[in-house]
Amino acid sequence: MVASRGRRRRMLRLSWRAAAVAVAALATLLVASRAIAASASEEAEALIHQGVELRQQGKDERALPLFQKAYDLVQSPRTAGQLGLAEMAVGYWIESDQHLSEALQEPDHPWVAKSRRVLEDARTQVRKNIAEIVVAGSPAGASVTINHKPAGTLPLPGAVRVGRGRVDVEVSAPGYVTGTRSQAVGGGERQQITVSLERAPAPSPSSNGEVAKPAATTTAAGVAVPAPVLGPPPAAPPPDEGGSNVAARIGVGLGIVGGAALIGAVVETLLWQKHRSDFNSNTGCDATQSSRGAPGCSSLYDSIHTSQTLAIVGYVTAGVLGVGSAALLITAKPSEPHGSKVACAPALGAAFVSCRWSF
Repeated sequence: MVASRGRRRRMLRLSWRAAAVAVAALATLLVASRAIAASASEEAEALIHQGVELRQQGKDERALPLFQKAYDLVQSPRTAGQLGLAEMAVGYWIESDQHLSEALQEPDHPWVAKSRRVLEDARTQVRKNIAEIVVAGSPAGASVTINHKPAGTLPLPGAVRVGRGRVDVEVSAPGYVTGTRSQAVGGGERQQITVSLERAPAPSPSSNGEVAKPAATTTAAGVAVPAPVLGPPPAAPPPDEGGSNVAARIGVGLGIVGGAALIGAVVETLLWQKHRSDFNSNTGCDATQSSRGAPGCSSLYDSIHTSQTLAIVGYVTAGVLGVGSAALLITAKPSEPHGSKVACAPALGAAFVSCRWSF
């Protein structure tokens, strides 16, 4: 009875120690996540300040990538609004309308409340430069591309918003000759473009009995409307050239915490083996006896099970954090940052943390 009570007390102590280890790991993860989020906010704010300075110097095109990076780091009404204003300055009308509208969706945000009049006037001006086109034609199911961007399949569900200027429409379908149209549209206009595809000519046998391939065709019959001189058509915003997103940073943080847990588990494993060896080498110790033999054997026995439990908890914690780290790093938005970068994650099955240095 006394031995049974002692075992229950030891198991209770081990359970509390294991729970303490798990709570400590969770607390470390929460602190790391908050630190990463704070770091991202500070970096986004610094990028906004740099972008504003460039815009004040009339260098809108150089400022735009900075606002894009800030928005990728922290998607807030402030970063969305600043990005929308920069896109407006360089003529990215559709993207500007989207980001300005996103910022205005939260009128109670302090920055939006302060800048609301400017944002609303900017959006009104942007929408004066946006047109709508309705693409019709045949066959049903044909793929439609507008200004080199997929727009859906025929029949389209509705009008497509585009920036003023030249609009290039391409319609394609298997077994048909691809059709293209170019048309000029002004801000606020709504125009229809019809593209009916012609069937591709059937392949004809050659003189040696082989089937000859049909000649390549690029356009369908029709007259292209020349575009007025309205400046170059808006292009897609330049891609983000640097900076990892918050998910990737949290993934790295998880990997570091998981690596620490793995190292701790390996240390406890070594202690577990050492305590067991000391217990077995002591001739006065007998695990089959309730008293476990000579003085000192009881503490060795308890140390064996304590280290064993902590090692198991450490391996489980490292595995869970490692899987979470890998999932976040895999699903995070890819980026091509300037300079070098180090990414670390626990290497399961080994007593090390695996790190990769990228340039």
